[in-house]
Amino acid sequence: MDPGFRDDKVGTDMEKKIVKPGQNKLSGETSPYLLQHADNPVDWYPWGDEALNKAREENKPILLSIGYSACHWCHVMAHESFENPQIAEQMNRLFVNIKVDREERPDLDRVYQTAHQVLAQRAGGWPLTVFLDPEDQMPFFAGTYFPPTTRQGMPGFADVLMRIDEFYRKEHEGLRKQAESLQAVLTQIEAPAGEDLPAATVFAQARQALEQDFDRRYGGFGQAPKFPHPSFCQRLLRHWRATAKDPNPDVQALYMVSHTLGQMARGGLYDQLGGGFFRYSVDAYWAIPHFEKMLYDNARLLKAYFHLLQLTPTDPIVQEVVGKTQSYIKSKWYDSKDGGFFGNTDVHGEDEYYGEKVIDALNFGFSFTTSILIKKENYIFEILNIKDYTKRKDLERIRARIIGKSGKTLKALQELTKCYFELKDNNVGIIGDSEYIKNAQEAIIAIIRGAKQSNVYSFLEKNQVKPIIDLGLK
Repeated sequence: MDPGFRDDKVGTDMEKKIVKPGQNKLSGETSPYLLQHADNPVDWYPWGDEALNKAREENKPILLSIGYSACHWCHVMAHESFENPQIAEQMNRLFVNIKVDREERPDLDRVYQTAHQVLAQRAGGWPLTVFLDPEDQMPFFAGTYFPPTTRQGMPGFADVLMRIDEFYRKEHEGLRKQAESLQAVLTQIEAPAGEDLPAATVFAQARQALEQDFDRRYGGFGQAPKFPHPSFCQRLLRHWRATAKDPNPDVQALYMVSHTLGQMARGGLYDQLGGGFFRYSVDAYWAIPHFEKMLYDNARLLKAYFHLLQLTPTDPIVQEVVGKTQSYIKSKWYDSKDGGFFGNTDVHGEDEYYGEKVIDALNFGFSFTTSILIKKENYIFEILNIKDYTKRKDLERIRARIIGKSGKTLKALQELTKCYFELKDNNVGIIGDSEYIKNAQEAIIAIIRGAKQSNVYSFLEKNQVKPIIDLGLK
């Protein structure tokens, strides 16, 4: 497998990094996620020629670990396994260990997430744990989070390391045959789609698939843990718009969007205090969120709610979501000093009890109706619905401050670039504040100017991120 990330491509050792004494090779990096692992006893390398050549020369498989700074289970696996001296010794002896920040290298993440789905026959996630052949970086085993020892049906990471090493030594020829089959599948998946738009039947099939997965009671798609999937809402909105002038417009498609976005806005996934959306809900009711926020999630959700606001300009809840999500992005993530936006708010930041603060604050001065009780193990959660909308204004008095670890990322840049040009082409007057567009433009310019001095710029050119060049950069 040739992911195309060596030699003159992004991610090579373009300059010698200074490694601090007593730390591994990640100490010379700038990624917040990689720096979190610089003190691990694991002999981590960043992705690049040094690590790839070492694996080939020593004929050791590569243990590739991909995550990001705000990822909860990445932190858990780090504390349980990567900070464990015994497991670290095993990793260092048997493998060449490479750490990748998915927000710094979304290209690598996409390739190996796809490979995981093919190998494991299920969706991936983070942390992504992949074992690669040292000759061509072809994955032969992939998983996500592993506990340090076997529990709840999951194999222990120490056992996985031992079995992978044994399998690699004894079944190498079989791995080569598997690699050929996997390469054929990946090549087919990555084949250019051509210039023609998909047939109308493809869009119709997508719409039917989304309706089959639609939660008619609570909105959203799929089961818990429940993600917001703003791209699904956008697809349904486009489908409704295409049929709006027909004798029988697809109002069900529009209902699925409005019901989903409405339920999310009324639940715990939406930050009722600070604005913006958390990563996902641990239940099917949008009640108990996983308390981390991602810039690209909020950029996509902002666009979805903005389009819904165009259809329902007097809806007070949609108005609030659009306004406060923009406000959160600007106040928490916009870097007015250096330009650009930070990428996330970390659940492991300064205030790890923010969830309790949200619940306490919501119980102050509000009338609630208990709608359901959830019994899970020894815990009982009350799902509370705000019935009196006018009292939501009291939230201004009890807004909580979140300070998390953040990083400016290439993935965030890509989302902001798309969001900027899409908003520019739409009627931004409905929002009533063009200052946010100005901030986005300034951020893009700042990031690109910095990127032109680094290897990120070649990635942008390679992936044809061209519109940003028209912002006055020469």
